[in-house]
Amino acid sequence: MHLPNYNCVLCSLNVEEDIFHLVFDDPFASSCWFSLNLMVSNNSDPLDIMESFKDQLRLPFFMEIIITMCYLTIWVRVQVYRIYLILKK
Repeated sequence: MHLPNYNCVLCSLNVEEDIFHLVFDDPFASSCWFSLNLMVSNNSDPLDIMESFKDQLRLPFFMEIIITMCYLTIWVRVQVYRIYLILKK
């Protein structure tokens, strides 16, 4: 699908929206991670970030927390985008 612009419409960073941006780099996603006291490193490698989360959480069920937060950030963004489209009409 070709779009005139692939930048994230829901934040003011003016960056191309991709899965990394949705889950780690977006201000909403960052605030979700911060609410769990998890700091996203500046490293752009998702596996390193996950390893950092594991070290920060020190819990046997860290992956469940990470999966839930990733799902939450994407789900909320989709809902906000739907509202944006409705209001744009």
